[in-house]
Amino acid sequence: PIILILNFLKENKTITPKTKTVLKLQAQHQCQHISSSGRCGETQYLEVDHIKARSLGGSNHPSNLRIYCREHNQKAGMNLLGGHKLAQHKPGPNII
Repeated sequence: PIILILNFLKENKTITPKTKTVLKLQAQHQCQHISSSGRCGETQYLEVDHIKARSLGGSNHPSNLRIYCREHNQKAGMNLLGGHKLAQHKPGPNII
């Protein structure tokens, strides 16, 4: 049922509180990172992560967003953008 809600959310220049709430519910209030040992499951320090980074043409559409804990969000950014670019990036208001 929650997946259906995502279809009705619009893409915005910012991630709205409504979108954050829906994403968090869909993620069951846990980090969605999955490794070989299973799902992270962290329930604190959750952030909205872009699957395809905005700087690489990704959007704020709910289909391009997921919930990651701070640690996994940072690791994903480091892997994608590298430490130098990530250090220049100012964190947005995506902590939920």
